[in-house]
Amino acid sequence: MGDKDILKKNSTELPLVSIVTVVFNGELELETTIQSVIEQSYNNIEYIIIDGGSRDRTLEIIGNYESAINYWCSEPDEGIYDAMNKGIRVAKGEIIGLINCGDTYLQNAISEIVNIYNQHVQDYPLLVITGAMYKFDLDKNYQFRIGKNQKLLDAKINRGMPINHPATFIATNTYDKLGLFNTKYRICGDYELIFRFYHNSLVKFIFTEEEIANMKLGGISEQFSSIWVRCQEHFQIRKNSLPVLHNLWICCSWYLITVTKFTIKTIFSDSLMSFYYKLRHRK
Repeated sequence: MGDKDILKKNSTELPLVSIVTVVFNGELELETTIQSVIEQSYNNIEYIIIDGGSRDRTLEIIGNYESAINYWCSEPDEGIYDAMNKGIRVAKGEIIGLINCGDTYLQNAISEIVNIYNQHVQDYPLLVITGAMYKFDLDKNYQFRIGKNQKLLDAKINRGMPINHPATFIATNTYDKLGLFNTKYRICGDYELIFRFYHNSLVKFIFTEEEIANMKLGGISEQFSSIWVRCQEHFQIRKNSLPVLHNLWICCSWYLITVTKFTIKTIFSDSLMSFYYKLRHRK
């Protein structure tokens, strides 16, 4: 375990940004993620890595970059959201970003986020800042770009995760005021967090058209076996905010659409779905 004091500036002009990477047996992808953080054009960064007790070369890779890592630990956890909460709790920055193993930041990502933060923090101390991202397949081939905006957030918040989580940074004050991830959710804890923040009048969402992150396809939320679990978790997240029948209708329609997409993908391979998403998310 490593824990280093941060001897960096922390002012209105140059706030400290904490970046948390959660990993478990990530020897094939962790180094790329680490490099994308330590090569940022912004230089006032605290980097935190939370490992779930890896048994491959993950700890060796962390050791190779230990001089650039402010805090890391390796121990069993209760899932990805428990691990994220561990990272958030030890973070010392004014802003916190979460970048999972295998995902990466564009080089000027944090500079863009900090510029937006400085422009708005005096008026809106509880900030969520989020941008666009690129998606790549498991072979690192570019697939499509996903941009988000306030209109989409308002329209999609009751149907599923409405922003790009790897491209999202949250002011520490927001976590302090409204809480961390709810660990009872196995797959949709990020949706629950954003849903909860959205429905609090104190929180301000700020969008940028700039590309912030690269995200790889193929996580657990994109597996066929997870569809029913996601549907159940979506229902639970919304049950106190929507009428029961409305919530059931949303869940049923989402389930049918998602199963149909997976069926088409299985029959026609990834190429057709890739074409569809490129059209849907074209800039």
